[in-house]
Amino acid sequence: MKKNLIIYNIFIILFAGCDSQVGTAVSAAISNLFTGDMFSNSTSDKAYEELKANTMSNQPSNFSGNCGNESLSPILGSAEANNVSRIKDKLCTCHAWGTCDKLSCSCEKLCPENFEILNKSKNITSDSAEDSLSFNNGDRDFYTKYKDYQGFCWGHAVVTQRFNRLATFYPEKSNKYSNPEDYLQRRREYKDIIKHINNNETVEIPGFKNLLEFSNDPEVKELLEESVKENWAQNAMSSQGLSIVASAKPQGAKYYNELFDDIEFRLKHYQSPAIVFNRRDSSAYAHTVLVSGSGVTSEGLRYLCIRDNNYNVQNDFKCPHKMYLKSDGTVSYEPWYPSDVGQVQLSYTENSNTLEQIKNLHTKCKGDKNCDNKSNF
Repeated sequence: MKKNLIIYNIFIILFAGCDSQVGTAVSAAISNLFTGDMFSNSTSDKAYEELKANTMSNQPSNFSGNCGNESLSPILGSAEANNVSRIKDKLCTCHAWGTCDKLSCSCEKLCPENFEILNKSKNITSDSAEDSLSFNNGDRDFYTKYKDYQGFCWGHAVVTQRFNRLATFYPEKSNKYSNPEDYLQRRREYKDIIKHINNNETVEIPGFKNLLEFSNDPEVKELLEESVKENWAQNAMSSQGLSIVASAKPQGAKYYNELFDDIEFRLKHYQSPAIVFNRRDSSAYAHTVLVSGSGVTSEGLRYLCIRDNNYNVQNDFKCPHKMYLKSDGTVSYEPWYPSDVGQVQLSYTENSNTLEQIKNLHTKCKGDKNCDNKSNF
């Protein structure tokens, strides 16, 4: 840790005056150093593991209906009530963000304060274009600005993940600042949306049908590209960001298998985690991506489906790039040549971000479902 701090300070001194991509990270580096944001949050890591252990020991039931026919029986009689209940079962569900109301389902079922609340969207782990930013990590607005541009992949991954978890789009609602002369108010509203997203808070976005359309708006795109850059700086100038480029020594089959197990748990519980990894023959060649799926080849090799922000995502293009755990206990990444991977780590803010998002989604759900009264739980 002490060695990393020394490198960190030297890094700031060397690049503080540079008109380069690295220079854009200096303010974040100084902020991280004094706020402690450069380190993983051990309290959040412990809380996440406790929630994970509780989830694994208390698997939720598959209950998805039976919307309260007992309240109808005194009025209609049991036979008629059962018929109405069967109709209601087709129209409403009793799970997180379900379509039933609190008279038919418990608020605890509709708005659980656990991983289930992340199931706000059926596309939560989607790699389709509609759930992606309209620009990739190689957008010319980035690489033509800096002579030494190497990418803002970490920021791109984090911003994409947050929007997919926290944003709700309402295309049928009009933007109240849609007129050309409302530019300043509209820009202020867009900046406020992005600010809430960066704080892991829920947002409602009127006038757009999905993330692709929202981020394709020229005014929004400019602000989102700035947000991607800022998020990259904050994450790259962390203890993990420094350590990942310091060594590419493989971590071993036991570590990789446990990591793949953990990622598969996250995928099954509505999370598309961000991972950081580097090239085995060049530790400084590091990349951050989202994981959207997993599987096993016919030869028995485990793999992860990688949502790589270096590429334009095609609609409904499932598992576009794969990261393999090979039989010799090492890892390879399909698009790279050579494909050998060194270090692979979960992004250091993954647990803290997820817990904060669960809390904020839980609060929003309670408001949406009129479950603010604690007696309903």
